[in-house]
Amino acid sequence: MVIIKLKKLWRFFENMYKKRKKINKQTTLITFVCGTIFVICCILSQFQISSYIALVTFAAYFIYLTSKNPAMYAKYLAYVFMMCAAVIGTVIIEFNNIYLKELETSSHFAGSLPLLLVSYWLLFVVFYLFENNKKVSIINIEKSSLNLKFISFINIATGITIIIFSIMFLSVIRNAAFLLGVDRFVYASLFETNKIVNILTNLAGNFILFPILSILYGKKYLGWISLILYFLYFLWIGNKFGPFFTAMCILCLIYYSRLKEKGKTYSRKILVGIGVLFLFLITTTVILSYMTNSASTNYLIGRAAMQGQEWWKTYDMCKGTIHPTDFSAEIEAILNVNKNVTENIDSQHGIYRIMYLTAPASRINSKLSTGSLYTEAGFASVYYYFGALGNILFSIIMGVIIASTLNGFIRAFNNQDIIKMLILLRFFQLERTNLSMFLFNDIFDVVSIISYIILIWSYGKSIYIDLRNGKFRIRLKKSIMDF
Repeated sequence: MVIIKLKKLWRFFENMYKKRKKINKQTTLITFVCGTIFVICCILSQFQISSYIALVTFAAYFIYLTSKNPAMYAKYLAYVFMMCAAVIGTVIIEFNNIYLKELETSSHFAGSLPLLLVSYWLLFVVFYLFENNKKVSIINIEKSSLNLKFISFINIATGITIIIFSIMFLSVIRNAAFLLGVDRFVYASLFETNKIVNILTNLAGNFILFPILSILYGKKYLGWISLILYFLYFLWIGNKFGPFFTAMCILCLIYYSRLKEKGKTYSRKILVGIGVLFLFLITTTVILSYMTNSASTNYLIGRAAMQGQEWWKTYDMCKGTIHPTDFSAEIEAILNVNKNVTENIDSQHGIYRIMYLTAPASRINSKLSTGSLYTEAGFASVYYYFGALGNILFSIIMGVIIASTLNGFIRAFNNQDIIKMLILLRFFQLERTNLSMFLFNDIFDVVSIISYIILIWSYGKSIYIDLRNGKFRIRLKKSIMDF
């Protein structure tokens, strides 16, 4: 059995190599030219013109990718946003002399932009290499081709989800954050919810899968009721963006196969629609920020700059100096870590190390005590430990992991394998944290270990749920190869 699986694994990598050879020569040439320009810009990063050239090259490459494969941006929407936020934040800092309140320092040109652009560019190059997977692209799209048992199950699961979201919403309905004029961190300190509601809140990002599936393929009214309760709950507790954007990303993942089937023109139209929806989400966020009496032009610029501040400051402080011996703290953290943000005061791993490195300790202690974190410290952490080469390797490794997870999720949907969809959806959410905050505290927890065992046990097969005769059974059946 092990030998058979190893042969299949070898065949997968062999096929990947053959597919890479077939990639359009024009794309290969453009990628090579862009890579060469980025390397030169990184070497000459002390000159401001290098940042401008790198930025123009970066934008041109992604416009080119849009013409080649627009559906890819819907699939990797979470990472597109992460990339844009980090790049825009760094651009604001590098090209303007502004005061960074969270770091208690003023910005200046440090030449950090070219390496950050290379890091994200390489991540998306890896994503593009994984786009030639026909087992992911175009398979059962229409509702009529879905198994009736699968549709029946998602309707039942959505009904249960409505009950769960109702319990969550009713627990906070008396107090709305936007009416009190507070954010989610202050709200959490004012109104402590019970442990069960906290657990359900943490799982809501997975539960939202069922309403989305119901809206697309099941009973739409169940999906919409559940989705509205989800939005109301998170709006009530002070969230302005995160949970809503997560739902949007999951919708795009499920819709990816249809985009690939309909072609580039259809995909571009849908991308425009996603852009409009995203602008609506941003506008809503701004309006809610004004309702908390904290928004102004300077506030919004400062918020945007926050997405690049830790990268910029780490780059400026290290100047190529690496600290590989300090990496042992990351290994210790994986094995014995405090998952709760408030328990990580004085921690020296992942984003916590970078926060303490780039800002006064008193400010960080105050920040962590409320459960609040900075963002986008993944590449900063790698740069601190291993320098520019570390960033390149980290981009490649994370690119392979993320692409494999999302392709696996789409295959699970095509196979109507709801259990694998839930497992891979959880990994998708964990990997966003891995990339943006360099925190890996969940990769060896009990849930992850059980998930690995299930994925290995069901390799090459789909797990499906049999509801015949009112009984709940889990069975295996042959599926599209998992790699």
